[in-house]
Amino acid sequence: MSGVRLITCIVTCQDDPECYSLNFKFAFQLCELNNGTRLSVEPKYFVSSVDTVYLDNLYRPYRPCDNAPCSYGGACVVTNLYPGFKCECKAGYIGPTCEDCSEPYRTLGMETGKILDSQLTASSHAPGFEAFKARLNGPSCWKSAKNKPGEFVEINLGQKRRVKAIQTQSDPREENWTEQFYMAYSLGPCTDDQGWSVQEFVSTGPQCSFHLDENADYLLDYFHSVSNYNGQTGCQDVHSISGYSLNRHTYRMMSGVRLITCIVTCQDDPECYSLNFKFTFQLCELNNGTRLSVEARFFVSSVDTVYLDNLYRPYKPCDNAPCKNGGTCITTNFYPGFTCDCKPLYHGPTCEGKDFHSASE
Repeated sequence: MSGVRLITCIVTCQDDPECYSLNFKFAFQLCELNNGTRLSVEPKYFVSSVDTVYLDNLYRPYRPCDNAPCSYGGACVVTNLYPGFKCECKAGYIGPTCEDCSEPYRTLGMETGKILDSQLTASSHAPGFEAFKARLNGPSCWKSAKNKPGEFVEINLGQKRRVKAIQTQSDPREENWTEQFYMAYSLGPCTDDQGWSVQEFVSTGPQCSFHLDENADYLLDYFHSVSNYNGQTGCQDVHSISGYSLNRHTYRMMSGVRLITCIVTCQDDPECYSLNFKFTFQLCELNNGTRLSVEARFFVSSVDTVYLDNLYRPYKPCDNAPCKNGGTCITTNFYPGFTCDCKPLYHGPTCEGKDFHSASE
């Protein structure tokens, strides 16, 4: 249409179901209605033009994500560049629309044997269930000699690796599997069970893939080595648990910060004993207690969150000698963080009770 005003061109485009954008050339008062937008067509068609304005149709916006262009569960994100969207692919898929599944997880070698038998050790093993049998899709598996907490299988990767997912499998001959376990890692030769960062997992069946966060680059992002940032080293225990937060004990919050900033702030604050970090909002919550020092009901599930103890201000309940009547304090990994091994005739959580009947006998 020629000889028209810009507002007339805009209204005409709004009323025309085929119009998705327009060009208006002021010198000629020329209105051009388009059946596409700068995002829906190749960039070569969106060119420089003197004394011209391009406008999208506000009432008929281009919504590329409405057509679900991302395959295999990929997330569609609207952008301001052609083709107007990008796909955030799930692990194992690549391509503009996540259409290529030819690159699954690059395994470290537990199934293929690239990780040698000599690199696998265990706290104990049942007859015929040695540590080197802890491999996927094998004829057997690893089993500890006793069914008790603290048993473990250890894998020496030989060098620093980035771990993005973990997969476990039941005994191929029986429907037996571990329902809950911890994954720990150490970057150095620490002794006395120290220097380990710990991640808790809960199994949902005989074979599960455990993904900490589809938006996280690496599982080990949750286990920042403080020595990488401030030069301090040493074998110090630190717990990092994904998917949980400590409630009602937060005394300070910071938004729009990185995880490492949150960690360092907690280390420098004498009131901080743990922190919650919410990735979605980049929200840092500093806590005046830990998951072991407060009642268990305050340690709750929280989506897209990681909880970390303060590496330099660990909760040491046994330092306060809570066990009475000569009882021995033993640290644990559950509230209240310790248990008391009582002497004969004494009982109770802190050995506070005495069996007088037995004493009289």
